[in-house]
Amino acid sequence: MNISEKYFIRIPTSNIKKAAEIAEKFGTVFNSAKKHSAWFFIQGFLFEVCESEDQYASIVKYVADSQRQLNKLDDLGIFCDFTAEDDGNNFESSFYEPGGVKAIIAEMADLPKELPNSSLTPEFSIPSCSTLTDSINFWSNLDFTVNTDKAKDHPWVQFVSSNFLLGIHQHYKWSEPAITFPTNIDFGFSFDDAGLRIKKYFSDFL
Repeated sequence: MNISEKYFIRIPTSNIKKAAEIAEKFGTVFNSAKKHSAWFFIQGFLFEVCESEDQYASIVKYVADSQRQLNKLDDLGIFCDFTAEDDGNNFESSFYEPGGVKAIIAEMADLPKELPNSSLTPEFSIPSCSTLTDSINFWSNLDFTVNTDKAKDHPWVQFVSSNFLLGIHQHYKWSEPAITFPTNIDFGFSFDDAGLRIKKYFSDFL
């Protein structure tokens, strides 16, 4: 794994306090340097939860050298929006990939030091744009490599980068970002009840 970069799934919620109170009954909740945000570690799965108005989950890439990443995006003609908290900390840049999913570049220094390693690696499943090839080319340009394109019941390509699985799906079921697990995982609580805005699927084709 490239230790200069780490990918995570960031899930939006309308109430981070309520989500954390529910999640900590079934796992561990870590504080975040980012306001209105926390890290959940449940059943070996580590993910970030952020109180925001976003309707869908995002892919977040924490990097040691954000300027280098921004230069690469600029070379590819990808333009970013920039955000920071009122005190100027937690600077992030974001852009939208062809299927409409937000991707975020954040500073590795903003990660909590005590975070455990995730032993469960589900696929972050996102819809492709109207032309699957365009989505494939986009992520290939961002240094993702094809992990599998084995037979399945719909057009789908899975990429891998730094031990992060990204699935591009052209299918009505994956019309918005979702987490797809290879087996049925019992988290002990409902993501919906905790206000986590993301769908969960289980599929043996992973």
